[in-house]
Amino acid sequence: MYRVAISDKRIEACDASSVRYSYTPDGSKTAVTRTVSGERFVGGFAQHILPRGFQKIRYYGWMSSNSKVSLDEVKWLVWLYLGWTYWLASGYAPQPEPPSATACALCGVWWRDADRGRDEHRLPRSDRTQREVLRQRMTR
Repeated sequence: MYRVAISDKRIEACDASSVRYSYTPDGSKTAVTRTVSGERFVGGFAQHILPRGFQKIRYYGWMSSNSKVSLDEVKWLVWLYLGWTYWLASGYAPQPEPPSATACALCGVWWRDADRGRDEHRLPRSDRTQREVLRQRMTR
């Protein structure tokens, strides 16, 4: 249950057979007045009575809609409190894989992705036979 059934200030009038109250429909900002029989009003009110042992849901603190704290920040604070940050820094936590290194076809030196744009590692464009030799070396 997220809301209280009805507050006293929303009940405008009641007599022996009917109850008049105001409510605001979803998606609207204006209040609407409704008159129902006493039986129907009590039936609708009884639907908001929680069974024994249940409790009304209330969101306070970091669970409220106005909270500026994210769920990730709360998780991090819990990990700090429980001492699990050491586990994250140790080798037992999953580690990201290092970037793959590739061997240069010309000189055979291992290089990173950042080195691919260097002129000394580019294939020659004019000499067709040298390209074929390099391709054969790479397929071995």
